[in-house]
Amino acid sequence: MRETPHDSALITARGHLLTYQQLDERARAVAAALTAAGVRPEAAVGVSVTGTERMVIGALGVLMAGGGYVPLDAGYPAARRAAMIGGAGADVVLVDPATSAEYGDVPCRLLDIDEAMTHDPAPVSAPHDADPDALAYVVFTSGSTGGPRGVATTHAAVVNMATHQPYAAIDRTSRVAQAASHSFDACAWEIWGALLNGATLVEVDRRDLLDPERLRAALQLRGITAMLVVTALFHRLVEQDAALFAQVDTVLFGGEAVDPRRVADVLAAGPPRRLVHMYGPAETATYASWHEVRHCAATDDTVPIGAPLRGYELHVLDERLRPVAAPGTGELYIGGAFVARGYAERSGETAARFVADPFARTPGQRLYRTGDLVRCRPDGTLVFVGRADHQVKVSGYRVELGEIEAAIQERPDVGDAVVLQDEQDGVRTLVACVRPRAHVTADQVDQDALRTWLAEVLPPYMIPHRTLVLDAFALSPNGKVDRQALRRQLRDRPTEQRNSSADVTERLLALCGDVLGVDALSPEDSLLQVGGHSLAVMRIIGRVKEELGVRLRTSMLLDPSTALRDVAHYIAEHRTAQSNRAGSTSERHPA
Repeated sequence: MRETPHDSALITARGHLLTYQQLDERARAVAAALTAAGVRPEAAVGVSVTGTERMVIGALGVLMAGGGYVPLDAGYPAARRAAMIGGAGADVVLVDPATSAEYGDVPCRLLDIDEAMTHDPAPVSAPHDADPDALAYVVFTSGSTGGPRGVATTHAAVVNMATHQPYAAIDRTSRVAQAASHSFDACAWEIWGALLNGATLVEVDRRDLLDPERLRAALQLRGITAMLVVTALFHRLVEQDAALFAQVDTVLFGGEAVDPRRVADVLAAGPPRRLVHMYGPAETATYASWHEVRHCAATDDTVPIGAPLRGYELHVLDERLRPVAAPGTGELYIGGAFVARGYAERSGETAARFVADPFARTPGQRLYRTGDLVRCRPDGTLVFVGRADHQVKVSGYRVELGEIEAAIQERPDVGDAVVLQDEQDGVRTLVACVRPRAHVTADQVDQDALRTWLAEVLPPYMIPHRTLVLDAFALSPNGKVDRQALRRQLRDRPTEQRNSSADVTERLLALCGDVLGVDALSPEDSLLQVGGHSLAVMRIIGRVKEELGVRLRTSMLLDPSTALRDVAHYIAEHRTAQSNRAGSTSERHPA
């Protein structure tokens, strides 16, 4: 900010530009308002706002006030947001007019960020003047006990993540896409990877991100040079347009097991200058290892997660914390100076996941136990094998569900696969949820050929008892496959009665009324007539996908000529089609 005050710091999705000087002035005003509200060093402050501009100003303002920011998604259920605020120990939450109503019952002080920006800026310490071990942010992940747990990350870890790393050469000429949900740890890399290097952060509209044709146009028009894409979304985009990223300088992807076929497609169609596979949990400030992909064949088993980033050490260990020699498989532990402090307000879980580092040269350092199973190649690079906590028992055998998923995805008509263990009437079965490959309809997925293939590559106890073909998988706000939503679909299989247009209309009206805060809606109403806006529409689309199993188009809900009864009819037709396909799936019973 001091070196490049007039350079572009941020460009919003609507094209509004903010210079580094303007960003600094507004963030300092917010910092002064927070200080006046009682925020002190090390205090956690929630940030629940719409748009990247407010998010960046809010986060930077919190840091300038000496606190650590806690990104909160106003679309999360109220109980989850309350748990996150309580878990972080946040007494103050920055909101805006669109989000403030979501916190009426949460015991915290709300501070309107727009009003805070009118506060007189006060001299405050810049983030780089802070104690390296001071709290920078708390981002929440799913907890092993079912509730969210907040990962406390330091300033030093953020600076290490964002600057002078070899995987993405970002400088003042770079334009970094901001596409991740604000509550996702990857957003921290986007924001600070841009701003700490003097680059320009460019907000990408969510609708553009989900549409390859619109995304291609946005990348070109806005001159994006670096972007991060979660693997599940990477797969979907590449299936439809393998050359989509050819115009981008650096593309990072990671977060889930990767399909080598999709990577091979990108390399063959016209890759970005650098295609980098990243790996790392939130407990290591987004990333801990990287692998630049120069060669990949569709027949490869996987894509390596590579070697450690500067400041981290990777250890493949057995259950007694002994090194596992190549090519053995063990659990990945991450050490080094920049692992997170632990989980906010959760000392027990912190002690379980952050253990003393027996290999450290400096006393007091810890290892983070990832729960990921990896294999070390002879050249020292690591490959992801699966999750230790996705192992299940079938007929007394331990089964890694990722192995079954990888086998299913070998089929040419399959795009993605998720295998779940379901239990009904005390009987546990394996269910394969399959999404067709691009340009393949659900009816064209050859389930008989799939079962024949699995019988050739897997032992009998690992072959799913049922296969459910879905048009799409539910994704979490972070862009990852939502396994819990798939489980709900399995356990709440749509019946003919529940697929009726009248039944769906009733449920849709109740759902929209809940999101909009309207007591009585008519089937003849359109969303725009009753106060619907883009944020509400996105929440409604997510709720419909989760509760009714159908993905709606944004354009449909924002069309003033589309009545809610029309939307309900569309949902009912798709649910009936899904039910018919599900009813035709064959059962396999063990001998």
